[in-house]
This record gives sequence, structure tokens and C-alpha cells, in this order.
Amino acid sequence: VPEVKKLGDPANLGLALVQAGRYPEAQGQFEAVLGLDKKDGDAAILLGICLYAQDKLDEAVRRLEEGLRLRPDSYDGHRHLALIYAKKKDWDRALKGFRRCAEISPSDAEPLLYIGSILSVRGQDGAAAAELQRAKALAPSDPRVLAHLALALTRTGAQPEALAAAEAALQLEPDNPTALNALGSSPMKTGAHDKALAAYRFLAQRDPKDPSLQLALGSVYYEKKELEEAARCFRAAADLNPRYALAWRNLGGVQYLQDRYVEAVASFEKAAQLDPKDEISGSFRVQAREAGVVWYLDQGGSAYIAGDFRAAQEAWNAVLVLRPGEPRALKYVDMAGKKLQEQET
Repeated sequence: VPEVKKLGDPANLGLALVQAGRYPEAQGQFEAVLGLDKKDGDAAILLGICLYAQDKLDEAVRRLEEGLRLRPDSYDGHRHLALIYAKKKDWDRALKGFRRCAEISPSDAEPLLYIGSILSVRGQDGAAAAELQRAKALAPSDPRVLAHLALALTRTGAQPEALAAAEAALQLEPDNPTALNALGSSPMKTGAHDKALAAYRFLAQRDPKDPSLQLALGSVYYEKKELEEAARCFRAAADLNPRYALAWRNLGGVQYLQDRYVEAVASFEKAAQLDPKDEISGSFRVQAREAGVVWYLDQGGSAYIAGDFRAAQEAWNAVLVLRPGEPRALKYVDMAGKKLQEQET
């Protein structure tokens, strides 16, 4: 930058400042260039890039579009405009921009990587995998391409290919989160739970505040029949995001299997409240309530026969939580209460 400053050329100085990451200063230089020549498309695009780097997205869009009208074949202009639209989740415009980049530079894998990633976000996993395969042909050693390809292949059911791509990505970049996520997801469908567990543990330690990782980790423990660990992870996901309906539903499912019916009903009710369209939680809530009434009545009877009247009373009170006013539970609670009084006297 000091050497360029001696030249006093705002365009070259702006470029040097961009390369140095000094975007506010570079912005001033390109504004000066446009003050002298409003039809300088390169300066408008570079000004847009400076604004993008400072997260001034709306202004950046205006400048980039202005520059692209003058320089319609600018790869950097289309690329940064597409990045902005992707950041705004305007997927159609983002795809259009990255496809234009792929036309301008057909030997560059990056536009295909972005296209594949966006298609994957939109649930078009087959199309995403096809674009990412094209990207892999251009950049076979790019861990980003391999990782996103692995994730797309996992979702299409191509598990062996997905696993190979994920492992190749991790050899190049051991901490790649997308590859680890793919590695965690892929074995879930092939039965290799230990690999999935190791991948999700690593990701959860790396980002302990991400509830989706806790949910994924809990799902692996559930598949391994380790219900206590599964419940702990689903509870952690719900604690991190109390409005995470799926976490509450999964927690309720584990509690149901653990015969913790009162807690299961409460979890299913929470899930149903958060997602009124979730018919599954509503159905499970009814099942848990009915199963719990039968189970607690039986547990209370067994405890009463064994002379543990306090445990019997607690079990029958649980029935009343699930089904207030249940006549048998009311009668049995009274019976157990009288036995406890007799014991005390």
C-alpha cells in the first residue's frame, strides 16, 4: 500500500487496499474513481465488493448491479451479488448468479459448489449431488466439494459413496464440519453407530450451543438403545432451544420407553403446543396417557401388596395426574393413606 500511495492513482490504491483487507479505505478510493467516471464498471463492482465486506448488503447490491450493467461478464461481480442473495436466502437469484459464474469460468469448481449447496438446502439432493460431482471432477482435492458431496449423497441414500467422500474430505481437512456431519449421518443408515457417535460428539464439543447437534447425538444413542444418554441429549437440545418441537417429541418418546409416562405426556404436550400441525405428538400423548394409567395402577397394586404403601400412593397419584378424577385411583390413594396412618400410629 505505501508504494501504491506514491502513485496517487485511486483505482490502483483501492485495489491494494482491498488486497490488504482495508475495505473502508478502499471504498473511499473507488467512490473517488466513480466521481471522475460514472461509467467505470470495474470501480462500481469493486465498490460493491467493499460494501459487501462491510455487510452493507443493500448498498452493495445497488453498486454491483450498476457495475454489471457496464461489465456483464464480470465473474467477481456476479459472484459477490450471488453471495449476497444467498445470505438473504433469496435462493433463485443466488442460483442465477452462480450459474452465470459457471458460464463465465467453466473450469472453476466454486460456482458448482455453491449451486450444489443451495440445491441441497432446498431439498433437491439428487440435483445437488449431480452438480457437486461436476465440481469434484474439476477440483478432486477440494475438501469443501468432497464434504458437500458426501452430505448430498447421504441424503439420496448412496451410503458407500457418501462415506468415501466424507472420509476423503476429512483426510484433507480433519475438522471439516460438513464432512463430519455427513460421516455422522451416513453410518446411521448402515448401522455403524460408533462412527456416527464419534463424529457428532466432536461436532457437539466444537459447537456446544447448537441444539441440532444435540438432537443428532441423541438420535444415535437412541439407535444404540442407550436411552439415558438419548434422553440427556434431547433434554439438552430442548434447553438450548425451548421452542424446538422435535427435541420435545423425541424426549417424550424416550421417556415413554422408560415408563416415565407423566414426563412423556408433558413432553408430547409441549411438542404439540409448539407445532400444532404435529399429529404424531398428539397421538403419542394419548397413547402415553393411557399406557401410564394402566402401568401406574399396576405398579401401585404391586407396591400395596408388598406393604410399601407410600410407593403405592405415589403410583396412584401419578394416575390422577394423567387422568384427574379416575375413580379407582381416588379409592386406592385413600386406601394407601389409611394404611400409612395405621403404620404411623
